[in-house]
Amino acid sequence: MSTNPSEELSQVLIKQDKERVMERQQRLGPTGLEKLHDKVNEAKKKNDVPVPVDMVRKFKVPDITDLQFIPVVTIRNGKIITETILEEVKKLDYLKTNTSSLPFFNQFDHVNSAFIQINFFLDTSNLPLHLRMYLELFAELILDIPVLREDRLWSHDDVVKYLDEITVSWDNGIGIDSSGFKPGRFAQFVVFNFKCQSSAYDQVIKLFKDILTSAQFNNDRIKVAIKKLQRRAKKSQRDPTKVLSTMVNIISYSKSSNRYTSQSVVQMNFLQKQMKNIQSKNNKNKTSNGLSQLLKELLKPQNIFLQVFTNIVDLKM
Repeated sequence: MSTNPSEELSQVLIKQDKERVMERQQRLGPTGLEKLHDKVNEAKKKNDVPVPVDMVRKFKVPDITDLQFIPVVTIRNGKIITETILEEVKKLDYLKTNTSSLPFFNQFDHVNSAFIQINFFLDTSNLPLHLRMYLELFAELILDIPVLREDRLWSHDDVVKYLDEITVSWDNGIGIDSSGFKPGRFAQFVVFNFKCQSSAYDQVIKLFKDILTSAQFNNDRIKVAIKKLQRRAKKSQRDPTKVLSTMVNIISYSKSSNRYTSQSVVQMNFLQKQMKNIQSKNNKNKTSNGLSQLLKELLKPQNIFLQVFTNIVDLKM
């Protein structure tokens, strides 16, 4: 759903506000307006009175040695790397054993929390340009497509509904805090974020694994995603600030970088081409094959970084 300001309603509101001001001026008259003017000035004087020094001195300055930081214990690739080790964490041999056998970089940070924050990063640094162009479409599509799991095909609605049920929040994009055609910080990564309760950790991990390994890039969902991106691109091209930002990024960044290939003017041509491919007889599977090839490249172990924040003492793996 997208909303746009109504120019007609804006003019109506301006007219109503002018009429309201004129009516009040006539009702109060010069004498009433003068009284309100004096009342406002008196309130300003009271507001500008400096705070008494004695009052400020009553607030004690805490000793910095009394400040306590949140203790964090980090297990990276099966090894505890934090100097200050909590006794309960030392006993987690199963966690150290399980994570050390994973073929990709992983880091578990122990914090006192009832929730779990899962951050999953896929490094795009070594992607060839023809696959890099698919990243915006991939990010728009990957959590909203059918998935083959539990011996049946889950529709995209089933996937989204289940994600909403087992998580507190979830999102993904190119870089951290990305928005449409604007990669966020650390733009060389495709980033997935999931927040859930401890009891749902296993469900979230299993679903996400199935999405990455058994996603079905069908043309119906691809067309829906392309149309969404095209509408978003056209809207951004009507915003002078976004147009200027796009031009600066195109000038400043290499053509082989995500910050260049993700710009709306670059993506518009690419998306039009993909839509034509889908609608043609000879190339209708070219886009889905490209997305599948992209995912295969991203899932190489050297491209994966997993980070989990939670109370790992209560974490069941």
